[in-house]
Amino acid sequence: MSAPLLSDKNQDALEDLIVGIEANGANLGIFIAVCDDISLRTQLIEQYETALSAEFCPHRLVLDPEEQSLSALIRHQIQIDERLSVGKPAAISILGTESLSALRLTDERSPQEIFYGYLQWTRESLRAFPFAIVLWVSYQMLETLSRKAPDFWSWRRDVIRFESKMKTAVQLDRFLSQSAAAFLPPEGVLNSIPIADLEAWIGDIETKTPDSPLLADLHTQAG
Repeated sequence: MSAPLLSDKNQDALEDLIVGIEANGANLGIFIAVCDDISLRTQLIEQYETALSAEFCPHRLVLDPEEQSLSALIRHQIQIDERLSVGKPAAISILGTESLSALRLTDERSPQEIFYGYLQWTRESLRAFPFAIVLWVSYQMLETLSRKAPDFWSWRRDVIRFESKMKTAVQLDRFLSQSAAAFLPPEGVLNSIPIADLEAWIGDIETKTPDSPLLADLHTQAG
């Protein structure tokens, strides 16, 4: 079964990404790709890997939620794949950021904030990697990435935005306008909250304050 056709905007964005990677050659190039639809993301990766296959070695790496260092992830791949160690041009797609929660709950930092910390403070180590690195994030993460990892953000070669009907986050301003209950966003959350985090937050409230008037509104947003 053939993949569904891309919209004109997504086709243009995909072509921009391919051209950017080709122009990057065997140098460090950080591309931030934004998409809220996992199946569309997979389709896009397959298409740019195919388009680049003559010159670039494709890799898909998935972040370990327990060890969120981007540089450590790439360094490990270099150790096990000689094509990277000999300097062949590569396009490395970084996946798995969708599993990182924006909620702190009882922790000092959320998993997303820990990841941003790795990006910010280990960015210098990325100079050792002469590859195109395509970091896939959600629109919710894009909101906070530039604020939480400004130096890493300044190194980006391009930000490529893909549109999709699927939404992975709830905008808090919409929630505030519709909620009749007093509302204080959870620590670590800015303008939107991932739906998975919203469900986790509901569970936390149900455990601690099951009679909270917020629950009805939160369930409505999650639904």
